[in-house]
Amino acid sequence: MPTPQRGRAALMGMGLAWALAGCSATYTNHGYTPPQSELDEITVGLDTRADVAQSVGRPADTGLVDDDAWYYLSSRVRTFALFNPRVTERRLVAIQCDEAGVGRDVTTSGIADGKPVELVTRTTETFGQELTVVEQFLGNLFNFELGGDG
Repeated sequence: MPTPQRGRAALMGMGLAWALAGCSATYTNHGYTPPQSELDEITVGLDTRADVAQSVGRPADTGLVDDDAWYYLSSRVRTFALFNPRVTERRLVAIQCDEAGVGRDVTTSGIADGKPVELVTRTTETFGQELTVVEQFLGNLFNFELGGDG
């Protein structure tokens, strides 16, 4: 028959194991980029978009203005305990094509190649006076038309 001390020790051991398991890092993968072995099969100047789609698949995104590039993006995010999630890996593959749809360039970049983007938080000035919620409500209370001709 187990003694109360052994039961408490077992319970404390399970609690400690549970607490340590909660502190382990978790990783989440987002997106898809073709492996380098598949990218090596693309022949620049010879393969078309159809060939690329068959060998590595269609991308999640294309060029914004012209459909001259296909972009594949993947990232790996590490979450640890209560800390903010952190991107540990990011890979971008860009396959650019000419007007005829023939591949002209395949580039790969990662986090080290990225540049931070400074966000501009300016606001556009507007003319007129700013009204409070109460002033807007009272100003619009009787400001309506009954429809029709008048």
